[in-house]
Amino acid sequence: MTRATSYGAAIAGALVLIGLGYWFATNFARVSRSILPGMAASPSQSMEPYELVFKLDTSPFGSEDNGEASRPPVMWRLTVPRAFLWSEIGSNEDVGGGVDHQLHTASLYAMFEPGAGTFSPAVFSDPSTADTDAFFFNPANAGGGKLSRTDKCVRQDDLDAFIGKKAGRYDKCNNDSPARRCGVSMNFKGWSVRILMPKKYYFGDYQKYCDAAHDFLDDHTIAAADIRDLARD
Repeated sequence: MTRATSYGAAIAGALVLIGLGYWFATNFARVSRSILPGMAASPSQSMEPYELVFKLDTSPFGSEDNGEASRPPVMWRLTVPRAFLWSEIGSNEDVGGGVDHQLHTASLYAMFEPGAGTFSPAVFSDPSTADTDAFFFNPANAGGGKLSRTDKCVRQDDLDAFIGKKAGRYDKCNNDSPARRCGVSMNFKGWSVRILMPKKYYFGDYQKYCDAAHDFLDDHTIAAADIRDLARD
C-alpha cells in the first residue's frame, strides 16, 4: 500500500468513526425500538454469554481488479453477557467495514461501577440514573483510522486538531445542549469503537473512563487480530 493510499485509508477510517457516532446519536430512539431485518434491538436481562464476531476485509483496494489474491477477513471475537447488548446492526457474516453496505456494529449499554472500576449492564440500573449516566460502546467491523498504538481515545471536541483540519469542521460537544452524551473515538487493536460518554465524564477525566472501557473490552475479548500492522502493508 502506498503512502498516499495509507493516508487516504486513515482519513476514511476516521470519518467512519465520526459517522458511526453521529448515526447512533441521531437514530438512538429508533434503533432502540426497532426490530427489522439486519437490525435487532431486544434488551435483555440474561447474563448468558453473547458472542459478537466482527470481520474486516483487509485485502488491498482494487486487488480483485488487478488479479491479486484476496486475503481472508480478520476477526475480533468479543463475548459479553447478553444483558449488555442494546442493539445490533448487521451480522457476524458481514465484512468490509461498511464499504459495500456490509456494516456490522453493536451498541453495548453499560454503567460504570466506581467500586469495581469496571462496567455492569445498565439494564439493571435505575432507569432515571441510567438515562443520564450510562455509556454506549459501539464496536464495529471498521478500522480506527489515524489512531496509533499510543492513542486510545480522541474526544469529539478534539477531532479537528487530531485530524489536522480547520477548527469547526466537526461539531463540538455543547454542555448546554439536550444531548446527554458526547462522542469519543477509541482504537481497540486498530478496530473502531465509538463511545457515547455521559457529559459528566466527558468534561471530566475522560481518559480514565476511556481506559476503563478499553480494559472492559479486553477482558471480554476471546481473540482479536491486531489490524494496526495490516494498515502498513
